[in-house]
Amino acid sequence: MKKYLSALLVTMLCVCCLGLAACGDSGSSSSASSSAAPESSAATESSSAAADPSEKFVGDWMMAGLEMNGVTVIGDLSSMGVGTAALSIAADGTGKVTLDDDTTSFTWKQADENTLTIELENKSEDAMISGAAKVTYQDDTVRLTINSNDQEGTIIFSENGSIEGMKMLDMSQATDITSEDTLIGTWKVTAMSYEGATMYGDSASLAAMNGSDEMVIAFEARGKATMLGSEANWSIGENGAVVSDGYSEVAVKALGDDIVMNVGEAYGMEMYMRFSK
Repeated sequence: MKKYLSALLVTMLCVCCLGLAACGDSGSSSSASSSAAPESSAATESSSAAADPSEKFVGDWMMAGLEMNGVTVIGDLSSMGVGTAALSIAADGTGKVTLDDDTTSFTWKQADENTLTIELENKSEDAMISGAAKVTYQDDTVRLTINSNDQEGTIIFSENGSIEGMKMLDMSQATDITSEDTLIGTWKVTAMSYEGATMYGDSASLAAMNGSDEMVIAFEARGKATMLGSEANWSIGENGAVVSDGYSEVAVKALGDDIVMNVGEAYGMEMYMRFSK
């Protein structure tokens, strides 16, 4: 688990730093991913149908994402140096979790209706998974949380390897902005997409990864803007809206009620940031 936490944290920080730099702020691993995880059997029953509160945990679960420091990551986690994960929970109070090719067995006890306490078989500090562990049930997902060396991270599992309400940013649905009414206002970052993985979180959590208090863009009338603390200018032309800090120019598009920018364009990569009002 330490490998997973470290890889996730480092990549999150790199994405934040690259994104801010692209916006003008001064500041080969396995191809397997959560979406490509092997087919597995679904949990035996939903929480509403289970007579025993523990029954909703029982079954084989597919990795759907990772969560750390208030940020949830979904999609192709191999781009972050993270491989596959699988969780199996048996009704007899045993289970196993597999990270890449490393499998750790455990026993479990019901702590409350939505929580299992986990006793890991291998407690070595060098083990793939070590430290205090628990499994929680939330919104049709089971979540394995490990606290190791003062780092806490959660692997999210579901029946089909996806999390309801969280999808990859679909840039094919983004449209050109042709009216300033769509653009003007204050926007806070709520998602970032990089190399096939998408990070979700509130603005404070995403900004905290870069040591900032906030990641905000404010578009004002007459082409003025404040972009992540720096003065900028925006304009709308025949190719839509763009914002510039004097060094680089980034296209701004509409995605539903939000706006998105490919802040990695200056680096020759696709790295999108979604902002919401």
